[in-house]
Amino acid sequence: MLITMAQEALHGYWTQKMRKPQPVPRAFDSIDGLSYLMNSCSLWREDGPLIHEIRVLLEREGQS
Repeated sequence: MLITMAQEALHGYWTQKMRKPQPVPRAFDSIDGLSYLMNSCSLWREDGPLIHEIRVLLEREGQS
């Protein structure tokens, strides 16, 4: 149960942290905490929709 709760606590922390507007990161690898979220659930899998959205945003901003 602790493993499942830790994952959800991390998701909650990330959601709370992202409530405040922040500048677009310089690179995908420089996104704080992303390595902990990646592959933690189906939405955050490497080829999942949220990672895709982040990559598209960085490409659009010219910061990939």
